[in-house]
Amino acid sequence: KKQLSTQAIVLNVKALKGRKNTLVMFAENLGKTPPNTALMRVTAGGKVYNITVESDKKKNGTIVFKWKE
Repeated sequence: KKQLSTQAIVLNVKALKGRKNTLVMFAENLGKTPPNTALMRVTAGGKVYNITVESDKKKNGTIVFKWKE
């Protein structure tokens, strides 16, 4: 229940070993210019990953995290 804007939304999430860890962006509405698009910046293991996620009324943006040993 977060509104997309130019301000970053910070979520601290801990991945669980041995499981699929999934983050889903769901569009409650389409806003001014569909689809809803967000830049997700993930910091893990000292590295930074930039991922673009899109969602609309027919599909959700889904990111699956896998724990690498």
